[in-house]
Amino acid sequence: MIAGSANWEYKSDGAIAGEGGNPASYVHGARTERMKRYMRFASENGIDSVLVEGWNEGWDTYPGDGSGFGFGVSDSYPDFDVPEVTGFGASLPDPVEMTIHNETAGNLPGYESAIVDEDVFAGYESQGIGSIKNGYVSDPGLGIDGDGAEPTHNQHNQLAVNHHRLVIREAAANRQLLEIHEGIKPTGEIRTHPNVANREVVKAQEYDGFGQLGSNVGRDHHVTLPFTRNLAGPVSFQPGIFDITFGDDRGDQIQTTRAKQLAMYPTYLSGLQMAADRIEGYVDETFGVGEALQAAAGDRDGLVTDDSWRNAFGTNFVAVDPNRAPSGSSVRYVVRGVDEPGTYSLHLRYASAPEENARRVIDAGGPRATLRVNGETETIEPAFTAYWDDWQVFTTEVELAAGDNEIAVELDYEDGEDGFTGDVGGFNLNAVAVTAPGEPSPIPAEYEGYVPENENFDAKPEFGFVEAVPAAGWDETRVVGSAIGDYLAIARRHGEEWFLGVMTDGAGRAVDVPLDFLAPGNSGNAPGNSGNAPGNSGNAPGNAGGRGKDRGRGNGSEKRRGRGRSGPKYVAEIYGDAVGAGVDADPTATRIDEAVVDPSTTLLASTAPSGGAAVRLRPGRGDEIGRLPRYERPEQDLSIEIADEADLDEPFITATGSNDAGFVGGTNVEVVVDGEVETLANVRLPPNATNETVALGYRITAIDTYDVAVRDPETGEELAAETVTVAPGDLVAELTDPAGDDDGPGEYAYPTDGAFREGAFDLRSFRVLETDEEYRFAFEVEDLYDAFGGTFSPHYFVVYLRDPDADGGRTTELGDLSVTAEFAQPWQYRVAASGFAGSVVDADGNGHGTPERFADIESNVAVVSIPKTAVSGADIADWEVLPAVGSEDYGAFRDVQESAGGFIFGGAREGAAGNAPRVIDLITPEGTSQAEALDYGADSLATLPFTPL
Repeated sequence: MIAGSANWEYKSDGAIAGEGGNPASYVHGARTERMKRYMRFASENGIDSVLVEGWNEGWDTYPGDGSGFGFGVSDSYPDFDVPEVTGFGASLPDPVEMTIHNETAGNLPGYESAIVDEDVFAGYESQGIGSIKNGYVSDPGLGIDGDGAEPTHNQHNQLAVNHHRLVIREAAANRQLLEIHEGIKPTGEIRTHPNVANREVVKAQEYDGFGQLGSNVGRDHHVTLPFTRNLAGPVSFQPGIFDITFGDDRGDQIQTTRAKQLAMYPTYLSGLQMAADRIEGYVDETFGVGEALQAAAGDRDGLVTDDSWRNAFGTNFVAVDPNRAPSGSSVRYVVRGVDEPGTYSLHLRYASAPEENARRVIDAGGPRATLRVNGETETIEPAFTAYWDDWQVFTTEVELAAGDNEIAVELDYEDGEDGFTGDVGGFNLNAVAVTAPGEPSPIPAEYEGYVPENENFDAKPEFGFVEAVPAAGWDETRVVGSAIGDYLAIARRHGEEWFLGVMTDGAGRAVDVPLDFLAPGNSGNAPGNSGNAPGNSGNAPGNAGGRGKDRGRGNGSEKRRGRGRSGPKYVAEIYGDAVGAGVDADPTATRIDEAVVDPSTTLLASTAPSGGAAVRLRPGRGDEIGRLPRYERPEQDLSIEIADEADLDEPFITATGSNDAGFVGGTNVEVVVDGEVETLANVRLPPNATNETVALGYRITAIDTYDVAVRDPETGEELAAETVTVAPGDLVAELTDPAGDDDGPGEYAYPTDGAFREGAFDLRSFRVLETDEEYRFAFEVEDLYDAFGGTFSPHYFVVYLRDPDADGGRTTELGDLSVTAEFAQPWQYRVAASGFAGSVVDADGNGHGTPERFADIESNVAVVSIPKTAVSGADIADWEVLPAVGSEDYGAFRDVQESAGGFIFGGAREGAAGNAPRVIDLITPEGTSQAEALDYGADSLATLPFTPL
């Protein structure tokens, strides 16, 4: 995944410092040590090759003209050694190759010269490299004429076709598979040149990785792609993301469940598949004595991960930081299979800067956390290291029992009116290890030269499907059921085994999958016709039987319940969404079942919102057929209840009932709001449930009163109805602002581009609301809309929070938002939100998480929600606030100059534009006008006042 802080380009410390950067925070991703770790993981988990990008010189000319790229094996950066890497991969018990990346930035002559004149493909073959991912990233177009430095043609033209066919032929001559990104559209070349294993030419999952998981790929895109781009040939979509949230608090999340990621493998036709996540996303939380484990692979509860500092083994480390995690947060590991009880050495690789750290850590004299071993706790206090990229190993003695042992690093603190007490955190945890007493850590402090000989690379159980599913070479394909943009169920055969993928859009959905294609001679029927109604358990596409109270049997027959005994027996390995899973609930929760099926079985794929199911069907062996349960299609009896009051963006519909089988159940219902069908929902009860209550995932994100009904999607029978009032919380305070003062200190003029509507930034009211766990800030403006994509845009909402009784704080901005002003009194916290991202920081610049953002476009209200823990659980009813509105421009307030431009505000005072506050509207206390608050000059900044709640 292209997510996080890693860079393609290598830079020396001097070059980084010369550009005003911090060398310790510049992470070059393609390093020899990192590649070896990925290769070791690949060898132990059935992966043939590892892709590396940014290994070669010339990335300083990307995304410009690409003229500096070197493509030969000797053209690598100083921290990446191609022969050392390929030799290491070849030496592994199950050898692993290197897939090399050739980025051209659209410069075709430079790439052709390397291929034809320098014969770089032959050099790859000599190093045991047999696959290439090449790319042509250049929005202005391709450079084809002269030296290729200037874009002269678009991406799709005959000269580009000629180029790609040259590359394909030369790659084939040197036994290279190709995965082409940003190339021409598929036109059938694979029939002549099967070495074209894959093409991208699609909005693929890497779009989710941009900008800390920008989540740019919509939930219905996944179930539209097979009917569009995938029809043209193999597609590179980069599936297999396990860490859906990337483990941190700085961005969004992938818009699927983990089970849906698995379902992509048999669904998307591809000649060369990826397992696209970081290996820490795949590795489980266990390790043995003498082994090490990356800290980010642990079972985290509250603690977040980060990747901002170099020389961390792996990609992410765990931030042990009270500013970013509530008290009680932890990361947990299991030391498995300890032979003898006794004393062992626990090693923690960590970093902690002595000066650039939270004040409480500095005052405490160093980091502090709680270590829990099998329920027993003690305080650990590692020493400061030189800086955040200076990783050291802290060692302490622990008592372990024979067998499995649980070890956790926790934060236990109180932060209230009497001050902060307890664990100050203050360190980043990179790796953990346990050895016999006195033995050195199997993972060293030093990064360079590391060889992963004693790390645990055992993958999570769900990775078993990735290991088993073929990348290509399908013998047969069956479309069992589908509705474009809603859902699909596709089965593909490879030899004696079948692999099934079922995916849904943003709605949860129960899909019946008849398995009659397993019968000898039956799978060759007309495509999609493996049953009377493909994918349906009734008349409506994608709907399973069981439609509410006393309707649990639906249309299920004895055959559909899998009680037939005809045909060959298969073992179904079912990887599905666990009960309670969902893209907005628990996106990683996955349930794995094994059961015996035959051609008479109808499998119920019960998917959560934006979820899925992946099934491996392999011929059963005699002992398995007798030992494993026979699959029984679940049937449910249900009753539905709708609450008359609901919190903003919280579920308010529940279902109670029973499930008569040992597998997750599913019943489709429609949610109707104000007479319009809003979504399909799937009621999913646990196996063998009796009188079980579950919440439907449907939520409302706009403040209003609604008539809500739930009904049977097949018959239209109403199962429940209620008038529901949706409120964002209890009102703490409401402040109003005059209309028509969206002109800063009085002279500002809007940008001239049509994206900026009149009155867009005119703040009308500001409310502070409270729930049990959150504070919510509601900004009402004259016109809230979405011009550029996102929850809303181009608005930027910021509120500064001030505790009048607190010591400390700051009277200046941090500089990251480009607010050109000072403050009349010190502030302690700042909450900022655009339609694309948000932040909660304290006066020292420490992050306190990412706010949730809701947009009620019809009411012109944006709600920004933060957990109370982000402000240390304080009661803010007596605090002061400074709410401000501006326009967001790449994460900062939009510029103001003397004359307005297409995307620049006008009206800055002559000779003083550099001091113009970029705030367009704000609320001021009684007796202070907005013009006074925002007043500035060539030699003076505006001084912004606070308003008491």
